[in-house]
Amino acid sequence: MLAHRPSAGRASVVLTGAPIELILHAFGRTGVAQTDITGDEADVAALADSERKA
Repeated sequence: MLAHRPSAGRASVVLTGAPIELILHAFGRTGVAQTDITGDEADVAALADSERKA
C-alpha cells in the first residue's frame, strides 16, 4: 500500500511492516518496531533523524 507518492523529481522512502509496527515507528518507537526501510541512503538517514510526535 502506498500512503503518499512524492512529487516528480522528489525522493522517497518506503517503510513496510505490519500495521502495529508502522504505528510504533510513527510514534518514535523505532528501536522496537519491526519494519523494513528502503530508499536512497541519505533519505533513509533523514527519516531516521526526523522528529516524530504523538
